[in-house]
Amino acid sequence: MRFFMLTLAASLIASIVAAPTPSTCPTSIVSTDESLELIRTRRGASTTSPFSQGIVSGDHLYVSGMLPISPDTGKIVGEGDFATQTRAVLNNVQAVIEAAGSNLGKVVKVNAYLTDLKNFDTFNKVYAEVFGNHKPARSALNVPSILLGAGIEIEAVVRL
Repeated sequence: MRFFMLTLAASLIASIVAAPTPSTCPTSIVSTDESLELIRTRRGASTTSPFSQGIVSGDHLYVSGMLPISPDTGKIVGEGDFATQTRAVLNNVQAVIEAAGSNLGKVVKVNAYLTDLKNFDTFNKVYAEVFGNHKPARSALNVPSILLGAGIEIEAVVRL
């Protein structure tokens, strides 16, 4: 038993000593798998952050969290006007969906992040106007803050 414990201890020490560290890890650029299609459109808001507006995998599109940013100016729109911010976000989501060849009627799931739940009724009103009779599955969460001081961010999963 003592031999087993010593062997186990030596093995653990060897694995810790030999574990790669950030300075010894090889650096490589990760390429997008060819089974995925990156979606990007000038009609939807864009940032300089390293992410795709959307990615197609199989028969679904995953739309990144969109902010109420004007595609023309790159600035937040509707500061202090939550209905305008919500419309701008949904317009950006729709632009990515259409760039992938789909439409709002094929949205399966929406995740909405709001910084103030006092705006929930306004969000629901604009959301209902945009989606009409289509009612995707949805989560709406209250979050403490959103990038660039936006009041809302929306991401979606869409069938192609």
